[in-house]
Amino acid sequence: MGSNPFEVKPLLLKLNKLLIYVYNIVIQESLSASIILTHPEGLLVAENGVKLLRALEGKVGAIVIDECHKIDDWGREFRKSFSELVVLKSFFNNVPIACLSGTLTGKHINALSKQLLISNFKVISVSPEKTNLKLIVCEKIKGTSYEKIENIYKSQIDQLLVERNNFPVTLMFMPMEYIAHAMSYAYYAFGGVSKITVNNAVFGCLYSNQDTEVLTCIITDLQTVQPRFRLVFTTTVVGMGFDPPSVTQVIHCKPPRSLTNYLQEIGRAGRRGQMSTATLYYTNMDLKKPTRNSRRHFMLL
Repeated sequence: MGSNPFEVKPLLLKLNKLLIYVYNIVIQESLSASIILTHPEGLLVAENGVKLLRALEGKVGAIVIDECHKIDDWGREFRKSFSELVVLKSFFNNVPIACLSGTLTGKHINALSKQLLISNFKVISVSPEKTNLKLIVCEKIKGTSYEKIENIYKSQIDQLLVERNNFPVTLMFMPMEYIAHAMSYAYYAFGGVSKITVNNAVFGCLYSNQDTEVLTCIITDLQTVQPRFRLVFTTTVVGMGFDPPSVTQVIHCKPPRSLTNYLQEIGRAGRRGQMSTATLYYTNMDLKKPTRNSRRHFMLL
């Protein structure tokens, strides 16, 4: 909304009180922000969201939807407001829309054009290949379902115990039910919970609905050039919109649900051009499960 593109003043819409505040300054024509940052629920679900949209009619120059592949992935069940973003066109009919994603497939492009009622659009794309990221695919050692994943995280924890700060900053993706086991072994290896706290640990875990203080501590540390946390067990919670500068190793204890998720998650490594590795562990059962041909083909490479 600003006339000078080099003087960008962002405004984040998150809380309902802030929506009321922005609405008031919009109708008073005193809004100085160039960009309004919000999530779909901030405009389509919050009490004053639609009121704000009406107040912004005729004042918006463009709409940008980041991580737009989630309109299809999340919009059906998880966060339905993503599937309702087409409503924005009724308020800003002739405003150009840019949809951004690092992992947009042909299927997503076709779905997006229908969901957003866009018939005339241009696709700008580049290869997702990262020459600094080495992809490794390994078959798991035989054993029970638990033993197969246990072997993976134990080997990394044992290596971390020896290398400490020389251990590559690593994100290890695993199902939620295994994270407690991995953390328990890590505490045991490093001397027990009486010696290790969130303020001195070199390992940690990230998952949805985690304690806010712990989550903030780990995320903040991982966004530094020399993080203290070297090994982090996680679910898909850090697979998107997370920019850690020092992660050089990503490990998947089992294949993700889709290639889109996989590309998002391995994309956390080597974000400053460092040589990095992404290791995917699989079993023959993973190859037998009903799945997209492209995902099965990748595991067979």
